[in-house]
Amino acid sequence: MKIFTRNLPFFLLITLFCFTDQLFSQNHETSIGRAPATQNPVKEVTKNDNLTTTIAYGSDGIGNLWFSAAIPAGTLTQIGPNGGFLHMGGDFDGQGVFYAINGNLNSLITVNYLTGAETVVGVITGVTAGLTVTSISWNPADSKMYLSASNLTTSFLYTINLTTAAATLVGEITNAPCIIAIGINCTGEIYGVDIVTDSLVSINPGTGAGTVLGALNFDANYAQDVDFDFATNTLYLAAYNNTAMSGELRTANLTNGSTALVLGWPGVELTSFGIQGSCGPVPVELNRFEAVPKDGQVELQWATSTETNNKGFSIERKSADGFIEVGFVQGAGTTAEIKQYSFTDRNIPAGTQIYRLRQIDLDGTVALSSEVTVEIGAPTTFSLDQNYPNPFNPSTTFDFKIATGGKVMLSVYDLLGRELEVLVDEMMTPGSYSVKFDATGYSSGIYLYRLESSGFVQTRKLIIMK
Repeated sequence: MKIFTRNLPFFLLITLFCFTDQLFSQNHETSIGRAPATQNPVKEVTKNDNLTTTIAYGSDGIGNLWFSAAIPAGTLTQIGPNGGFLHMGGDFDGQGVFYAINGNLNSLITVNYLTGAETVVGVITGVTAGLTVTSISWNPADSKMYLSASNLTTSFLYTINLTTAAATLVGEITNAPCIIAIGINCTGEIYGVDIVTDSLVSINPGTGAGTVLGALNFDANYAQDVDFDFATNTLYLAAYNNTAMSGELRTANLTNGSTALVLGWPGVELTSFGIQGSCGPVPVELNRFEAVPKDGQVELQWATSTETNNKGFSIERKSADGFIEVGFVQGAGTTAEIKQYSFTDRNIPAGTQIYRLRQIDLDGTVALSSEVTVEIGAPTTFSLDQNYPNPFNPSTTFDFKIATGGKVMLSVYDLLGRELEVLVDEMMTPGSYSVKFDATGYSSGIYLYRLESSGFVQTRKLIIMK
């Protein structure tokens, strides 16, 4: 007899209660929910950065904690708590958003994979009464999220609308009493884990028809999940081994269904599990670019969702002669993780400024971002900032502000007051400026630099250390 204890009508729960003696007399009753909390205590788990090539994320059904997992090593890092409810499957969509099923509320949710914070999309509709949703998985071949549901005797395949949480029936998953998890590869092939027969099943995405590939070679039970590493076409199981009474990471043979243990997860049972990645070439996808004025300067901030062969970003500001480069920030090469970037432009005249990014691939290919506009107010006072870095070798930068237009002079002197070099000698409009000073030809020691403009004079010390 198979048991099913979650989300059942009241009369069915009463019926199950009547079979208490039978349930406790059997060792391996199949269940869709979380594993018993009587397993090994949670041990500290850490990430091995040397082995990390891809990152997976998921929710622990024992302690309602949010984890990342290094793939292929399998080592875990605890990120924080989730929303406090059992997940029944989860996966990333094609845009890098992690979706999961809140089993307690029967709702579709999104999870901030960097923090574990959850947001409810909506209550799931369209799933036949008496079935429990057991898993969801993104299909990159048709850009749809698929959903499995079961009552421990029959399993069904659905698609689910990620905006409305409405499910649409595809068909019965034949030859599979309880599909607990589904995973889909880049070509749209669906694979499911059946915890009644302990087998791997190939599922037709158009009809739901199931074909048994073979035995998993371990006693799978309770909520668990699977996902593909698209880069290697490897199916990973965030499994629960009923014999070992422990969570595990396993890989599956897609021909005969057998699995191989990667790493044991004592005290952790990942009931949602999604691996970051994409199919085919990963573009440099810019998802944010903004300019923020700050103290007469501009802080440029941007982020990418994915990058492929990204050498970096040339930051360009528009001038009378067209766009000029004001800085360069190195890219992340190839990655499917969100990357945050920033750059501060200090050499800025007052007025309207326009910026753009010139993204450069390792092969020299160039792509331009959209333009952003920012208004820079004129400084209200003159000032000369301390050079940075200081001490320095061989170069440093002088920042200064001009409150009114006029002749500006910036010069370097020795301690005897002898002028060594004139860096600026020209008419300038109000604004904030930066000037670099190369001291390659100077010996170590203390020197002076002085700003003069419209009656304003200020002198500071600098230190050359070679």
